[in-house]
Amino acid sequence: MWSVYIPSSPSFVFEALLFFALAGILAQCVGRTLNYLGVNKLGVSINSPIIGANPLFATIMAIFLLKEFVSPLTYIGMILIVLGIVLLSRKANGSNEAKDWRKSFLIFPLGAAMCYGASSNLTKIGLTIFPSSISGTTFATSAGLSTYILFLILSGKIKTISLSGRSIWFFFGSGLSISVAWICRFSAVNIGKVTVVSTIGGAESLFALILSRVLLKHTEKNNR
Repeated sequence: MWSVYIPSSPSFVFEALLFFALAGILAQCVGRTLNYLGVNKLGVSINSPIIGANPLFATIMAIFLLKEFVSPLTYIGMILIVLGIVLLSRKANGSNEAKDWRKSFLIFPLGAAMCYGASSNLTKIGLTIFPSSISGTTFATSAGLSTYILFLILSGKIKTISLSGRSIWFFFGSGLSISVAWICRFSAVNIGKVTVVSTIGGAESLFALILSRVLLKHTEKNNR
């Protein structure tokens, strides 16, 4: 991000920086941590569709914070999201996606969805003050990373981090793909409405389900 930001050297407004930083901390630090906990406890095929509820939270917040107009079709979409969460929260008979599947684990993807929804609104507010997608992405990502590193140091958990030579490449690929997604997301929010961008972004769950059946067919049993 900085390699793109520094050559272009756009100036920034400090007030916008605060919103970008908070958006990054919520999504990159808190939201992603809850996301990974959900994947570990529930599996991709359950966790990802529930995180797909983030347009619901983003839309509700956008109505009150950004005063965005919401069409009747958007409300219908919100209702379908809620119904989808209810269906996914019911444990299917014979499912072995998670060894100790409990409904209390749903707090992880739901919490992540709330963080992502709030982050989208904070991003829009920051871009309204200073419409630079590159600046917003750079400062949001940096704030999230710095906060997470500080948390690991203060909690002493940084000593427990260990990666194998093989797994590090998968985490690197995951981080790279998310970074590209963030540039696209900030650019989209900059020119469009949060309610529209978040709803389209909810298609992430569809791709996650498809890829989980291809890449994780020996690890997860997907019967949803």
